Amino acid sequence: MRIESILHDLGCPEVSIVAYVYKNRFSDEQERKFKDAKIFVDFLPEGDDIARMTWMLVDIICLPVVFPKPNVIVLSKHMEKEAVDCFQSMYFNGVGVLLSKTEPGWLVPDDSSAFELTRLFEKHLDCEKPQREDTLANSVDNPLDEETNVSS
Repeated sequence: MRIESILHDLGCPEVSIVAYVYKNRFSDEQERKFKDAKIFVDFLPEGDDIARMTWMLVDIICLPVVFPKPNVIVLSKHMEKEAVDCFQSMYFNGVGVLLSKTEPGWLVPDDSSAFELTRLFEKHLDCEKPQREDTLANSVDNPLDEETNVSS
């Protein structure tokens, strides 16, 4: 079952999933599987860490322009403090934000992970109006409440 269809069943009619990846670490087979699962693949530019982070954050920050009241789920092995600050700002401006717990063994989810990811929505987020208590406040490890915790 696809992540998109599960979220649609939970009342989120418009779902856009983007994976930001490095071209040299992403096989053609992986790209085909992502496209089949309706996950848009955006290849990160080569360069330093700041350039790559800026590429992703600008894209994510622009979401409220395209989708007036978006919910954002971020799955990442590592998050810099600047990224956490950006997500915190989005949250305070009404965007539903849910950050994953980071761990070294985490891998990009596949179709079999869809059910686990949708468990994040057990409280049924209102996709028309983000509910802060259902997103950020209950996110794993509540990373935005801890200024020093930038790896969650």
